[in-house]
Amino acid sequence: MNGSKYDVVIVGGGPGGLSAAVHLSKKGLKVKVFEKKKILGTPVRCGEYFPVKAEMKKLVPRVKNLDVIDAPPESVDTTCRSIRLISPKGHEFEFPFGAYILDRHVFESHLGDIARSQGADIDIGAQAHYFPDDQGGWVGPTREKAVHGDVIIAADGYPSETAERAGLPERAYAGPYAVATNIEYLMTDLNVEQDVAEMYMDPRYSPGGYGWIIPKGHGRANVGIGIREPYVRRDWQIRDLLTGFI
Repeated sequence: MNGSKYDVVIVGGGPGGLSAAVHLSKKGLKVKVFEKKKILGTPVRCGEYFPVKAEMKKLVPRVKNLDVIDAPPESVDTTCRSIRLISPKGHEFEFPFGAYILDRHVFESHLGDIARSQGADIDIGAQAHYFPDDQGGWVGPTREKAVHGDVIIAADGYPSETAERAGLPERAYAGPYAVATNIEYLMTDLNVEQDVAEMYMDPRYSPGGYGWIIPKGHGRANVGIGIREPYVRRDWQIRDLLTGFI
């Protein structure tokens, strides 16, 4: 152990981990973040769809003092006004829902800059492991290089080694409906509505999940499919399913 001590150590520097670092460091806590990626927000593993603040408040109405970090203009590729759901038989249902379509790398870099400006330490390209004790635990690439945190936040996504080592039940971080296999392309020269996100419920290509077309402006869109783990078959090639969806 290297002897360094923090109020909070966060494993994972994605939007969740970095947002936690921003809010906690703002309150004067000593915060450390470990992120295994060498560049924040890269590679992208999501549709980059981010609800606007008004929609976030509707999604979690019981949180009275929701403090959502605004996406800076340079991180927003475009905005969406609604979501359109398409059933297996082609029936459509559209409802208003405001969202930003982000450049994930720019957005996460922005969060990291805010956290650092408030005193948080962020280690990039650092694969960290959690070594529990009765007063929080130690986190680091090895036990010898680990730092101590009074509180440990597992923001490392699936499969969360941190949550597993903390003894949390598997359903909390890796249940059959908490995980999906997905694939996505950033496509160009598309003739799609640039302010509507489309979600396709088609079991031929995304059983247990859905396919999506999320516009990014200037004829571009994130196009992908997600399949819930209980529905995945070993003989499938998910890239072929995405080709069929397209």
